[in-house]
Order: sequence, then structure tokens, then C-alpha cells
Amino acid sequence: MAGGFVPFGQNLQLQGGAPLMKAATFFIEKLGVTKRLDGGPGLQGLMQKVLQDGNLSSVMQNPMAGLTQGIQGQLGGMVSQLQGMAGGGPAGLISALTGGSGLGNALGQLQAAGDNLAGLTNGATGFFAMIGHANTADMAGAGLPAAAAMDAVTGPLTQGGFLGSINTVLPQVVSQVVAGTINPNDATNYVLGQIATIGSVTSGSAAALAYGEQMHPLITTVATVAGALAVPPTFDADGYRQEGVATGFQGVLASIVQPAPAAAMAASLAAQIAHTVHDAVDVASMTSLGDD
Repeated sequence: MAGGFVPFGQNLQLQGGAPLMKAATFFIEKLGVTKRLDGGPGLQGLMQKVLQDGNLSSVMQNPMAGLTQGIQGQLGGMVSQLQGMAGGGPAGLISALTGGSGLGNALGQLQAAGDNLAGLTNGATGFFAMIGHANTADMAGAGLPAAAAMDAVTGPLTQGGFLGSINTVLPQVVSQVVAGTINPNDATNYVLGQIATIGSVTSGSAAALAYGEQMHPLITTVATVAGALAVPPTFDADGYRQEGVATGFQGVLASIVQPAPAAAMAASLAAQIAHTVHDAVDVASMTSLGDD
């Protein structure tokens, strides 16, 4: 391959075949280590199926697909009811249901966003973007804006209650319009409100992913600097742990970090894996049988 970026699939291959994620409970030299997201050899049957299919449709699913498709499947019948009214029915409501910017199209976009996150389309890049954003959220912690939180990213996969309400209420609203018991304008406004909500979910997810991708190099820099400043412990001749000494490079690195951030980094490292250096134990006297 000529110069340029390494293709996504090849990148995964080069890092051991699976993405990496920080381990929560294991540390080496005061720093957390990474774990490879690998479920083990017991997955070979699933792997074989995926290789045969050439996609992930036998393993992954979009949990919202049934609801979105169910609502879409009812729209044609609803429009037929409305068109049976005098004058061909309320045009605004019909357009809101099935027009180019209508509810049917919005539901299709919501399902497409969910399919992308579930790894069912686009070569599973959406799934890995979601996993990557989880790493970003873990590193940024409370500093991450609410609009970029994991809840925003996964929105297209978690709208069961909202879609269930549409599935129940919308047919009732249309029936009431046909019966003349509700103003068509009120019904249209209801549909437009649902379209707006769906749009905010899909656009919010995409925006959160884009923000995380843009900001990740910045927060990674902060985390990397803090990690590079960690001084590994040493051990004396008797094997007892002692505090290490910073290298010359670490001194230079410390000089380019402002004092307040440097103090925050040091405190974070200390809290991450606090330890106590105990007094030396006289093992010989503990194990001696004496002269008796």
C-alpha cells in the first residue's frame, strides 16, 4: 500500500484483531493496562456463520427495527382512510405522514442510524465508532458535555417507549380525524412533533460521535501526558518497593505542563493506585526456630 492512512480492517488486524479498552482493576507501574475485546475461541461457530454470510445479520440486531417497520407498515392504510374523506382528506396531514419529509422518512432515517450503530451496515464502522466513543466518554468523565454522552450516541437504539407510544397513539389520532372528532391541524401538529423528536435523536447521535472523534486527540493528549509523567517504582536489594526517580525526559515533559494541571495529574495518578510503603519485615527472625 502506498502512503496514507491504514484501512480500518487492516488497522484492526494489526492491533491483534480486536479493539482495546482500558482495564478497570489492573495496573502496572502505577498505570492502567488495556484489555483486548476478544470473547475467546468459543466463538468460532459464530465466526464461521459470519464468514459464510459476509455480514453480521445473524449475530447483531437493531432493537428498534420491529417498531419502526411496524409503524411504517401502517402509514399506507392511514393515508387511505384519510383520502377517503370528502375532498380527498387533509393534505397537510397526509404529507406529514408519507411526504418526502414525513414520518415514514424520519422513521427510515432512525432505523438506518440504529442499523449503523448495530454494525449491520457500512462495514460495521458505526459500531466501532460507538465503541470508540465509549472510550472517549470514559476518559473525559464528567467533563464530557451532555450532548456528547453515551445516551446521546445510542439514542437510535433506545427509543422503544417513544416508538411504542407512536404505534399506539397515531392510529387513534387518524381515526379521530376521519370521524371528525379532532381537528386535522391538531393531528398534523402531533405528527410533526414526532418527526422533530426523531430528527433530534438521529442528528444528536451523529453530532455526539463527530464531537467525540474531533475532541479525542485533545483528551488523549492530557491522559498521555499524565501517564508519561508517572514515575515507575523501583525495588531495593531486598526486594522492597521504593519510589522511583524521574528521568531527564520526564523533567522536560513536566516543564511544558502548567503548574495547576500538573498538580491535578499528580493527584489523579496517586488516587488511581494508592499504595503504602511498609517497613521492612525481619523475615529471618520470624522464621527462626531459636535454640530451644
